[in-house]
Amino acid sequence: MQLMARAARRTHRKKKLARDRVRIGSRVGVNFGGEHPALAVVTEDLGGIGVGGRRLVRVRLVAKEPYAQREFDMPVEELSPAPGR
Repeated sequence: MQLMARAARRTHRKKKLARDRVRIGSRVGVNFGGEHPALAVVTEDLGGIGVGGRRLVRVRLVAKEPYAQREFDMPVEELSPAPGR
């Protein structure tokens, strides 16, 4: 029982550290349900305005064509490390 509690604390600590590393200009991966995450850049930190105080950030997809670039808001917990890193 104590082992599970310790593991849960460690996992929570890792998630918290990962969330704290996301800053404006950070390259992140956004998963759209495909095999590989799409590359995006954090353009704005919106703070804890999500449901239950979740931290939201605005991300812009990195695309070669200017018309294909999209910008939208996502919870930090749903972001992944940038593809290729």
